[in-house]
Amino acid sequence: MYFRKEDMKHDLLLGALDEMKFWGRIVFEHLKFHRHAVDPGNERAFRTIDQYEVAVEQFYNAYIFPVQESASSQMLFRLTQQTLDTIIPARNFKSFLNKEIAACRILSLIDPDLADHLIRETDYFIGQVRYARGEPTPTRAVLGIPDGTKRALTVPRRILPVLRGNTLFTSAVENIMFFSRIHGEHARHVTLVTRPKIQEDIRLQAEEFEKLMFANIERAEKVEDTGTGYDELIRESSKLAAEFRDFSFFVNDALHECAVPTGRVNAWPLLADHIAREAQYFVDVLNRISGKAPAPPPNTPYYPYIL
Repeated sequence: MYFRKEDMKHDLLLGALDEMKFWGRIVFEHLKFHRHAVDPGNERAFRTIDQYEVAVEQFYNAYIFPVQESASSQMLFRLTQQTLDTIIPARNFKSFLNKEIAACRILSLIDPDLADHLIRETDYFIGQVRYARGEPTPTRAVLGIPDGTKRALTVPRRILPVLRGNTLFTSAVENIMFFSRIHGEHARHVTLVTRPKIQEDIRLQAEEFEKLMFANIERAEKVEDTGTGYDELIRESSKLAAEFRDFSFFVNDALHECAVPTGRVNAWPLLADHIAREAQYFVDVLNRISGKAPAPPPNTPYYPYIL
């Protein structure tokens, strides 16, 4: 079932606000990466991407970042719609860029695989906002995870500690599959931007994380298919996520302090910071699923429905 507008729960909307504050920044950083990756000779592409980036960042700074948890449900519900009205056009523009890059009509340092990665992260965010509004969420195919015809839950992380039964199981498995792929792709990107031989230690660690993350998707898929091994999946995923988080922050700190060999990799320092924040997000999601995160208030209802 879906919630009607008048049935919206305040904590669902607070969950959406939490995600808007995290993923809103991620989305406009995606556009910064696209803007600074296009061939400098393509002034038109640069200017067009810049317009989208500025629009999302200004909306974020003016309307999302300042909002406090004391805001009313009506105000938060209105903000979720404004957010969708801002983010969905940016998402569609990123899809357009991906097609243009793949067809070689736009020359960019971002390849089609990475461009697709940025779209899937945005779709995950859109799904979280729609979940909070009681609207249909993206299919698994849209998010790039197995069993693609199903609608993904995309539950805001604030709500995860109060889920139970099949809803908790499904949400946990979906998050593990989604973020294992996301961080496997992050690790792969690190292998591509580090310099052979000179930065071999970082490259080899990233290569190993790529293998482990993609193997974790298969593990999660098996758990979902058989209904067994859930606790072990949570433990192993939490361990892997924490190790990748630590690696990501190490790389980020080393880049910002010019401490890697030669002082630089072939990527922006902001990208390392971006990856590290998403790595911490995955750790936080798993902590909330496993009960290690702070518990919600005792009067918080739980949401047993599956969209």
